[in-house]
Amino acid sequence: PYAREHLSDSLWMLMLVAAVSVTHSVDVSMVYHYIRGQEVLKLYMAFNVLECFDKLCCAFNCHVLDALQNSVYIVVNTAATSGSTSELLQACGQLMVDVALTLLATVAHTLILLTHAVTMSVAINSHTNATLLMLISNNFSEIKGNVFKRMDPDKLFAVARMDIVERVHLSVCLMFVAAQRVTAAGSIAAGLTRKMLKDSIMVLGSEMGVDVFKHAFMSKFNALRPKVYRGFFRQLCREHVKLAQSYKLHRVVGFVP
Repeated sequence: PYAREHLSDSLWMLMLVAAVSVTHSVDVSMVYHYIRGQEVLKLYMAFNVLECFDKLCCAFNCHVLDALQNSVYIVVNTAATSGSTSELLQACGQLMVDVALTLLATVAHTLILLTHAVTMSVAINSHTNATLLMLISNNFSEIKGNVFKRMDPDKLFAVARMDIVERVHLSVCLMFVAAQRVTAAGSIAAGLTRKMLKDSIMVLGSEMGVDVFKHAFMSKFNALRPKVYRGFFRQLCREHVKLAQSYKLHRVVGFVP
């Protein structure tokens, strides 16, 4: 198990280095000014598309990481049991294919999140609130898509997990916006203005408020008691303890950084 964890951690570090290297080579200012030059409606559509691709990448990358860990297990197990050379080469070849696929998926997801963060920065830095209000109003589409559906506790748990991932990604995007403004202004006081902080609180607060409103109505329409969320919390804790290995933590809420 230790050899498996070490190899898995090394490969995950490789993914992180590759993602950081790719984002470092991207000219963020050019992307920012390109997005800023678009119309408000185009930005609204682009924001929806980016959110959709973000969810798809989260779901797809979880399975890709599972396939990678399975290949790591096969390589370590074959080497530990003194398998034949052909079996070891076949296992290593499968591992290389999974590593390449995981690298592509991780880099693609990183670029999507970067574009999402830049779009958020354009909305917050806009002189008018039209773009920001359109992005905030996008949260209310979740109510239409979830409230009137038939939900059992398992489906509701899946929605809660997706909401957790969305809040983490939104917090990361807001941290990116804050870091970008501080870097451009040269100081924290000049970068973190009152308007920027107010808009950030508005975006994050609207997301949390819509989630609370959405879950309240889903529980009401499906006759689910509030104590079901206490069960969700306990299940997350049990899964976190059960999947204590570093190469399994992405399965807890389906979160792929």
